[in-house]
Amino acid sequence: MSEVFRQEDERSFQQRAQRDICRDGVLRLRDVTDFAWDAVHLGAAEDAMVRQYGESVRLPRSSDDEPVTFVFVKGREAVRTYEVWGAVYVRAGDRPWGREVYLRLDERPPAPGTLASPQVGEGGLPAAVDAATRERVCGGG
Repeated sequence: MSEVFRQEDERSFQQRAQRDICRDGVLRLRDVTDFAWDAVHLGAAEDAMVRQYGESVRLPRSSDDEPVTFVFVKGREAVRTYEVWGAVYVRAGDRPWGREVYLRLDERPPAPGTLASPQVGEGGLPAAVDAATRERVCGGG
């Protein structure tokens, strides 16, 4: 499997996320987190997150590449911040998403230069993604 999700400081999160999204093309964040949280910001601007939650959400940069940042919050406090590196492009608006949030691999062609541009949704269980899309993003095994 290619490393669709690469995150430097929390390997278990990265491994669970990759396993789940490559299984059926859908990643429910509540299923791959092992800590309490109420909401998550996906791909939000770092400066906005720092203003809202403080410097603890700022992570050091090791390159000029833009990671996708996941900022998990409980109440009014950030409890975890993860960066996802690789050929994934997620834009979920400047809003928090609740515990029912999911990312679903998009079956349409991805954004230029990416393997995947997951759709973000909330609520009921989305349909599984076709095998060709999973193969394109995740590889053969």
